[in-house]
Amino acid sequence: MKTYLYFLSLFLILLNCKQESKPPFRPELANPPLNIDGNKLPFFRGKEMDLDGSKEKEPENLRRLSNFTLTTEKNKNIIQDDINGKITLVYFFYTTCRGICPMLTSNLKLILPDLIQTKDLQVIGLSIDPETDTPEKNLIFKEKYKIQTDKWKFLTGDKTLIYDIARNVFNADTKLVSIEGAYDFVHSENIYLLDKEGYLRGIYKGRDRNVAKKIVGDLGRM
Repeated sequence: MKTYLYFLSLFLILLNCKQESKPPFRPELANPPLNIDGNKLPFFRGKEMDLDGSKEKEPENLRRLSNFTLTTEKNKNIIQDDINGKITLVYFFYTTCRGICPMLTSNLKLILPDLIQTKDLQVIGLSIDPETDTPEKNLIFKEKYKIQTDKWKFLTGDKTLIYDIARNVFNADTKLVSIEGAYDFVHSENIYLLDKEGYLRGIYKGRDRNVAKKIVGDLGRM
């Protein structure tokens, strides 16, 4: 009987530890975040992506895209200075994607009229398969979706850098899995909103058919 109680207690302890180690569900990270300061969008702070209404305290701990060099579909370098002063939408894709990428791109295309008319707005598609997605292939992908504006760029570059950006800026880990005998990437389905200083200010469900409308409604809230 004592042996039984011992193993039962051990099992319950291990089960409790496993449950505590599971990261909490954060619904606010999959939708436009709630207002914190009046009608302004919040910032995202630290490892847990805590919402913060101000960037004044420890701004270095806020999620921000900075210090990078990537390559556009026209084989031109893009650096941090190219996003400073502009509102930037970022999403992840790869040209051979059989899943969410076509839907993300199609849903985001609904923002094209506003993209063309809004001077300081741009869209960046960031490839998570840069070893395959050369500038030439990204250009073909862009033409396939009839995206004719230079304000929508498809970027490739160093794989380690891109994955670091995905993880440390957007909390969007990417992994390679085997699906029906073929390898495929599992990556974020979200669209991310950066302000004119590169700070992360909004996260949106890319599957949502109305995502473009929601983003446009939030552009003036930064």
